[in-house]
Amino acid sequence: MIEEITKVKMPGFKIARWFAYATGFMSEIYYKIVRRKPLFTSYAVYTLGTNSNFSNKKAQEKLGYTIRPIEQTLQDTVDWFKKMGKIK
Repeated sequence: MIEEITKVKMPGFKIARWFAYATGFMSEIYYKIVRRKPLFTSYAVYTLGTNSNFSNKKAQEKLGYTIRPIEQTLQDTVDWFKKMGKIK
């Protein structure tokens, strides 16, 4: 969906989670030395690899919570990143 919204092709390669996790530790040290914010951390890799599934059924039943289409949310997110100068 992000490819469709941004018209940018997803990278054609993937790396193993264990490799990203291991290099996360090294990147944290490197970026601490150069005093810049790291692109990713080992904790970020860990968090992305955990089960983040949850249900909003109770909020729907008790509070009348409603959701909107994921496409709309992704479009708003991409627009925000552009507005903030994070992406072109």
